[in-house]
Amino acid sequence: MSTLSHPSLAHRAQKASGTGCLRLFFVPFLLAGTALFFFLTVRPAVEVLNARNWQETPCVIDSSRVVPHSGKSTTYSIEIVYHYNNGGRILTSRQYSFAVGATSGRSAKAAVVQRYPPGTETFCYVDPDAPEKSVIDRGFQGEFAFGAIGLVFALPGALGLIFAGRLSDLRRTAPGGLPAFVPGEGRPGALKPKTTPMGKFLGILIFSVIWNAFVGVFVYFVFFADDANQAPFFAKAVISLLALIGVATIFGVLSNFLALFNPRIHLTAPSTSVPLGGELSFTWIVTGRTGMLRKLRIVFEGREEATYKRGTSTSTDTRVFAEIPVFETTERDFLTQGSARVVVPADLMHTFEGGHNKVLWRLKVAGEIPRWPDVADEYPIVVLPRPVAG
Repeated sequence: MSTLSHPSLAHRAQKASGTGCLRLFFVPFLLAGTALFFFLTVRPAVEVLNARNWQETPCVIDSSRVVPHSGKSTTYSIEIVYHYNNGGRILTSRQYSFAVGATSGRSAKAAVVQRYPPGTETFCYVDPDAPEKSVIDRGFQGEFAFGAIGLVFALPGALGLIFAGRLSDLRRTAPGGLPAFVPGEGRPGALKPKTTPMGKFLGILIFSVIWNAFVGVFVYFVFFADDANQAPFFAKAVISLLALIGVATIFGVLSNFLALFNPRIHLTAPSTSVPLGGELSFTWIVTGRTGMLRKLRIVFEGREEATYKRGTSTSTDTRVFAEIPVFETTERDFLTQGSARVVVPADLMHTFEGGHNKVLWRLKVAGEIPRWPDVADEYPIVVLPRPVAG
């Protein structure tokens, strides 16, 4: 007779709690990005389309000026006051276009103001359903593009909310329900990767949002502002390069998001430390979408990191001094589970961490997946000094 096991209430509550926390994390991104995109791009664009049916009406300019707005940097907006006759009523309006807010670029706005000096007779467009609502320029404005920055926030937020349940299922646990732990000297159990797939995803997501939001402001000023044609070529070249980096980070976000659904490779070792000249043995088991894997490769790597100052900046140089192949296969049976061992050369340096120098040892696990982000995990191993002969 077989026994069916069901998730416990505690497990379900833990899963629900994890999913809820993830959704709380992504909600601000979605709300802020959606609001920015809606108020700066969508709503003005809808008003432009609606204004195509507004009535062309003669109007007279009462005053016109460029209004400066002081802050961390000075921005400008157009203020044109005009009046028009609607059914015997004289109505006044200040709306020149549907653009929202103030932007840099005084010269382009000054050119608009010069076309409409006080006393100028021109035409405005009046909403037949609300005659007090009118506009002079009912076309699309360059400022509308600024709201697209909101998509950089909204898209990750939406994806996070949609897949929060599945992401919560990817909590880091060892095979058989053993809790993961930080490798320590002589402690048996499941090895923990240096960075989890979720950690990689959240890291690149946060960096991409901050980077693209910051660079996006300069992209607007250099390419879409009223006086963008006055920006020097060098500035456009530099901002273009930074924008390309931002695009690369977006691809990185998408790649790491897809990697969340990769098969998971769990390593277990009798001990998380091994002395120089000793043997490290371990087993692995692959869970999740195991059919995606086509090749598995495991390498034991020794790496030295040196940190030093160059003037006022700090740099870190990395040198791989040992790369020991442990296992490689394309056979289906060994792609899902297996065991291996590696002998640490006795004449190399043990794990060391000083003020400016480190010697680190890691098991590097690489799983190739056709037309999908590959598996690439590193598992820290503590290599102890060689035992002293008694």
